[in-house]
Amino acid sequence: MTETNGASRRTYPTDLIDEQWAIVEPLLPPAKTGGRPREVDLREVLNSILYLNRSGCQWDMLNTVRHGICA
Repeated sequence: MTETNGASRRTYPTDLIDEQWAIVEPLLPPAKTGGRPREVDLREVLNSILYLNRSGCQWDMLNTVRHGICA
């Protein structure tokens, strides 16, 4: 289990390990200043995209906890 934003979730084989995240993180744009603060964890967004790419399932079929959307 992984803890993200205070919530536990199951880990998946497609999740980035810390070494991979260290390579990718600097390539992502920083949050814009002066506006609303970023509320999403970009690592979790990328993990979700990698999961979707590997599984081939439809976005709306993902577990709601997986990508933080409440129905």
